[in-house]
Amino acid sequence: MAQYSPSPHLVSELRPEGANGAVGGAYQLTNASASPTRIVGRDEIGMPIEETIPAAFWREFVHPHGHLNKVPMRTSVGGDSMTYERYGQLTERELIAAGWIPSEMCPYSYEAKHITGGAFVKVPAGESDCGGSKSDGGCVHLQKVIAGRLAMSKKKHEADQTALHSMKTEDVTRMLEAVSEGVGQAIARQLDPKAAKAANSARLAGKADEA
Repeated sequence: MAQYSPSPHLVSELRPEGANGAVGGAYQLTNASASPTRIVGRDEIGMPIEETIPAAFWREFVHPHGHLNKVPMRTSVGGDSMTYERYGQLTERELIAAGWIPSEMCPYSYEAKHITGGAFVKVPAGESDCGGSKSDGGCVHLQKVIAGRLAMSKKKHEADQTALHSMKTEDVTRMLEAVSEGVGQAIARQLDPKAAKAANSARLAGKADEA
């Protein structure tokens, strides 16, 4: 009887290897490293406040609506190759172009003028870049911008809610019918693209009832 021989690939621990055989680092999984959220505090009535903390390297930005967001700047938790660096550069550029502000920078800074065309926000008369701050909430200038964005976002939300609650029954019915029609057309395109195209052409020509 042949003697049992375990596979030469059987190991006691996983060791990531690159294409050239070099052994890389392994990401240690623990309750702290694997969980996507952390309890970072308590609110006014004692309820826990959860915050998502990316496992990969991240930077904090101020969202156009005023909230602080931790944004991953790498595609994985390990590695520091040019691929990872390029991803972070592209992500940063896209966010800044869309109105996001790095939380450690002063909003009156011109450091990203090649993207924004000037400072992150219109600089008030007599004010200038204070250099920013790495403390929670950023510098005093950024805190003013955050407060203004949050107030604007709240005002828009309240206006949307008012408009929603004041809608007439027939308006809601028309909206639901439009959504149902759109969903139906999407399903039809998947099931029978030619028929869906013909029906859409008839509708655009004002002949939907005749088709």
